[in-house]
Amino acid sequence: MSGFGLSDLGALGLISFGEFLWSLLIIFFMIIFFIILFTVIVDIFRSDDLGGWGKAGWAFFIIVLPFLGLFIYLIVRGKSMGERQVAQQVEQQKQFDQYVREVGGSGQDPAEQIAKALVPEAWTRLSAGDGTKGARLYEWAYLELADLEAEEYNEELTGLWTRGLLIRRSLSDGG
Repeated sequence: MSGFGLSDLGALGLISFGEFLWSLLIIFFMIIFFIILFTVIVDIFRSDDLGGWGKAGWAFFIIVLPFLGLFIYLIVRGKSMGERQVAQQVEQQKQFDQYVREVGGSGQDPAEQIAKALVPEAWTRLSAGDGTKGARLYEWAYLELADLEAEEYNEELTGLWTRGLLIRRSLSDGG
């Protein structure tokens, strides 16, 4: 007999759709329980205001009576638990910012660093066109960075390409 019937489903045909949804709901709440359990256990041992016996007492209470222990811990210490987590995140952000500043050097981008290192003779004063108040003068510097063969990038093109850095600064920045 050809076709596909319920008997071909094997174990899937043994449970109803309602039982399947009930199983998903139970699994969902089990996952939530374990997330809360591990969060509270980490908070117990991270807490500076609890001594060794206090930490042992809370851990014992949560292990012996997990639902009641978690419920009471969240009521008694929930606010301070949130405060500790926020304080830890603020501290981590400060450490990250400090690390970025140390690694990043002076906080300037490379073009800015190059512009500051150029000798005054490298700059040329040119107009960027006329504005409503007259010529818009800026200082310009061009640094050749690399010579590239055009054939390496496009076989139809020939010749030498020059890659460079063009820097513009206002007269008030250094001129």
